[in-house]
Amino acid sequence: MSTPYFYTADLCDAHAARLHVLAPGFTAFTGQSHMMGPVETLSCHNDNGLIKQVLDEPGQGRILVIDGQASLNHALIGGNLGLKAQERGWAGLVIDGAVRDRHELATLSIAILALGSSPLKSAQSGAGERGQPISIRNTVIRRGMWLYSDQDGLVISAQPLHTGSA
Repeated sequence: MSTPYFYTADLCDAHAARLHVLAPGFTAFTGQSHMMGPVETLSCHNDNGLIKQVLDEPGQGRILVIDGQASLNHALIGGNLGLKAQERGWAGLVIDGAVRDRHELATLSIAILALGSSPLKSAQSGAGERGQPISIRNTVIRRGMWLYSDQDGLVISAQPLHTGSA
């Protein structure tokens, strides 16, 4: 995947008025924290049925941002869904909640960031909403916004901030 390289600190320096920085707390579970792309939003609580449906679609370089209401009770993403996201062309996943199968996630080449991990699987009823604005760590995120992430953190912008094409 050929992606222009960037640093979130440089984006903040150059575009401070055009972006929002998500509060710290996310951990990279794949060993990869670097990602950028347009956002797809999803909101669900301890249920990953809708996540499975969304990840069945071609990712086309998008980043799935999941509002799991900061719950660490049940994992929303595990090894199978992480692999599916990678194979379907998603640029990465940001989960305001938990993951599991850390040993499997560690082998993936896409970025998967979450608040923590839990060995418990989630329900799979498909409850939740897709494409609606979500609020994560006091930042409103809308479908189509751009997310940039690296070791320093995550930034969100209404428009692309990088130079070159994605």
